[in-house]
Amino acid sequence: MIVFSNRRGLARVPASGGQPVQLTALDENREEIWHYISGFLPDGKHFLYSGNSRQRANTGIFLGSIDAPAASNRKFILSSNSGVVYAPGPRGDGYVLFEREGALMAQPFDPTASRLTGEPFLVLPKIGLAGNFPTVYVSQNGVMAYSVKGASFRTTQLAWFTRKGERVGDVGPPGPYAAFPISPDGKRIAIDRVDRGDRNIWLFDLARNAFMRFTFDSGSYPVWSPDGRDIAYTNPASNYSAYRKRADGTAPEQPLGGPVSRLTSWTRDGQLLGTQAGNVPMVLAGGKVTPLLEKMEAARRQLRLSPDGKWIAYISDESKQRNEVYVQSFPPTGIKRQISTTGGFEPRWRNDGRELFYIAEDGKLMAVPVKTGATFEFGSPSALFEPPVPQGPDTPGYEVSPDGQRFLFRTVPAGERTAPITIVTIWLAALKQ
Repeated sequence: MIVFSNRRGLARVPASGGQPVQLTALDENREEIWHYISGFLPDGKHFLYSGNSRQRANTGIFLGSIDAPAASNRKFILSSNSGVVYAPGPRGDGYVLFEREGALMAQPFDPTASRLTGEPFLVLPKIGLAGNFPTVYVSQNGVMAYSVKGASFRTTQLAWFTRKGERVGDVGPPGPYAAFPISPDGKRIAIDRVDRGDRNIWLFDLARNAFMRFTFDSGSYPVWSPDGRDIAYTNPASNYSAYRKRADGTAPEQPLGGPVSRLTSWTRDGQLLGTQAGNVPMVLAGGKVTPLLEKMEAARRQLRLSPDGKWIAYISDESKQRNEVYVQSFPPTGIKRQISTTGGFEPRWRNDGRELFYIAEDGKLMAVPVKTGATFEFGSPSALFEPPVPQGPDTPGYEVSPDGQRFLFRTVPAGERTAPITIVTIWLAALKQ
């Protein structure tokens, strides 16, 4: 059996193939947006999963069963904003391991009665994170493997590359950068910087080679206004509400509404495009969030508005095989074109609207000649080069200069090594020592 996340919660399917069956359902009253499974208990029927909510207070760890109805398949275990790992004990007992304020905690858990049986205790004072999950795993015989690299986003170096893949310069010092859109005039970069416990936006001036802090409470996924005067962003510390602020810092921020998981584009008439729970494309205007499309057969993500504001590039898994890059009219009129032919993600427009770029499934940066206007015309994709670091479909890994002649990629800093993995043969005995 394979259990996996989908837009409605968790589902299961036989390993030999077949029709998926829904296991859990997102709780709208708790504003849940995603369920993540951590693994099964020893009986092979019950499993632990984390319920991710827009309200941090509603995010927790739950117990589910493969036999229970989806609508009620949840038993609350504990509150936590991280994932959970189940560790078997030496006498048929067990423990749930989770992250709390950067530390790895464990709490005794009876897998037969499916309940906590003791108080939480410290395992490691610092633990790395992979998304929302502690980077720790425990085998059935008590061997633990963990990493203590200290950030959700590893330290990377932003670097410029030509269309031939030649590295021609670095941007600023290495750092934990999540997103880094370039201003329309190409002179500044708005950087979403993710340090443990602190996620804020910084502006980097390319001419002065200097950083300036832009948000002070919290900020993520910035987008530039078409004229480059303002920046919109979401605030993770404020239920992912969206805000607008002058790029030069001369005026206080203005609330725009929300919640919004991620902003991606800004229209010329002031609307904001992005995605919400389950990768549903949305429009934020007049303080209200509305779906971009009324009917969704498949997830649509990574929306990017064309420079003329008439077309949207995005990725979708509607082929049932892989993500492909599509272009659709904006506002939607039913006109849609598939751009990529062998998989793709992270579409980007050139500022004059004459090219569309994306990362192919084989990792190569692709360029497609396009012509926008009342109609949309495009040519065959051609490979430019293979980026220096493998790119992923869910975290922005590159941006395009306004003229389309250079590309800003996240790379591994010189001398940087991957986080070491530590093995503890019997983790409970090691704690007592």
